[in-house]
This record gives sequence, structure tokens and C-alpha cells, in this order.
Amino acid sequence: MEKEDLRTLESAMYISDADFPVSTLQNRFKQSSTALLAITFILFFAYSGIKFWIHRKTGFGNDKAAMQELPEILPIFVRVVEYDLAPSLLVFFCIMGLGEFYVFAAIFGYFIICVGALLTISYKMNKPQMIKTFRIMLVAFTVCGFFNIFIDNMIFTDASPDRLLSFAYPGNQ
Repeated sequence: MEKEDLRTLESAMYISDADFPVSTLQNRFKQSSTALLAITFILFFAYSGIKFWIHRKTGFGNDKAAMQELPEILPIFVRVVEYDLAPSLLVFFCIMGLGEFYVFAAIFGYFIICVGALLTISYKMNKPQMIKTFRIMLVAFTVCGFFNIFIDNMIFTDASPDRLLSFAYPGNQ
């Protein structure tokens, strides 16, 4: 190889972020997914702490008298997260994994978290009509999440150059 080719290859290896700015779609994807991930991290941190506390307090469910002493909302919250929210959140995490998580999916993800909180309150108040309504809303938001996966073409459509291609072909930027 000639010295000039080696210098070009060396300079291509040290491309700064200023040479290739992050596209707006990538920014929106990152901000939307980071926000929902932060909220679900807090949700699952609370879920894990409550679940651990319930198991310690009741001897992993063996002490029925201790089970009656627990605040009523805690086992309800655990049940809502495990049975109602988990399938919907799984779909939205799949949307993130496929790179399709933009503002539309983020808003629906926030709605899912809010409906989960309302569902917990509905179970505590023992209102079957509200429970049915909120569960139907969860299904509707989850179906919209599936539609979000199938509608999009699964690529960032901005005209920003691809870094891997710039390393492979340093002269064609």
C-alpha cells in the first residue's frame, strides 16, 4: 500500500462525531426510548422491592396470617404488573428492539403505565366495570403497538451517512 492510502485509512479511523452528526430521527428514537425505559426502570424497581418485602414478610407465602396484615394495595400492584402490564410492556420493548420506538409509541407506552396505575386503583376499589374498561384499553394500546411494528419499514430514513460504510469506503462519503 502507498503512504497516501495509509494516511487516508488512518484518518478514516479517527472520524469525529462532528463529521457525522446524529440524525433527528435517531435523536427522537433515543429520547423516546430513554424516557420510557427510565419510567419502567422505576416501576420494576418498585415492583421488585415490594415483591421482596412481601416474600420476606410472609415467608414466601407460607404465613397466611402475615398475608392478611399486608396493605391491600401491595399484592394488587404486584398482580397488575405481573398479569396485566407485562404483556403490553413486552410488546413495547420489542418495538424498541426493532428500532421503531418514536413519539407515537412513547405516548402509548406512557398511557399503558397510566392505565396500569388506574387498574391497580380499580382492583382496590373492586369496580368490575372500571377493571374491564382499563383491561380493554391495555389490549387496544398493545394492538396499536403491533400496528406500529408492522406499518414502519424498520430503517432510519434520514439522509445521514452510515459510519460503517464510511470506514469500509473512506473516499466515498
